Amino acid sequence: MFDGRVIQGTRAIKLRTKSYDAFESINYPYIAFITEDGIEYNKQVTEPENDSFTVDTSLCTDVCLLKLHPGLKPEMLDALKSMYKGIVIESYGSGGVPFEGRDILSKVNELIENGIVVVITTQCLEEGEDMSIYEVGRRVNQDLIIRSRNMNTEAIVPKLMWALGQSSDLPVVKRIMETPIADDVVL
Repeated sequence: MFDGRVIQGTRAIKLRTKSYDAFESINYPYIAFITEDGIEYNKQVTEPENDSFTVDTSLCTDVCLLKLHPGLKPEMLDALKSMYKGIVIESYGSGGVPFEGRDILSKVNELIENGIVVVITTQCLEEGEDMSIYEVGRRVNQDLIIRSRNMNTEAIVPKLMWALGQSSDLPVVKRIMETPIADDVVL
């Protein structure tokens, strides 16, 4: 809750450094608004289906966040191979990974072949990735890459740390990452 707005934790992004309205809800409605008269719910809040609560703190923090930018050398991904078990790539536009000139895509495929889990997201805050729109997205191996859809980076990184803490098996991690938890992704 910030500045009178209740935001789903998996959808909160800090956009401003000093303002009272520093946080926004991205790709998801505010849960409620706090007013002088009380709470105005924007979304129905339901009780959990299961009363049991467990905490699983198994995390693998060997996760890197890489923002694609002009001039990025493909060899940079070679350097990451030995240091990380998972890499989140903030791609261009709707999920584009360059494959001509500086061929980042072949290096992404090499990472996956070496057992590194790769998640593709977008640098854009709203609407999420959709790798089916352009050729630079369609060339990504959809069976091996983890798609973030409209999940934000602030949710992707810790979710990947948690998923890798559960398993190092790519299909299992892919299933965990692509399964919505706490409305982190809307299919």
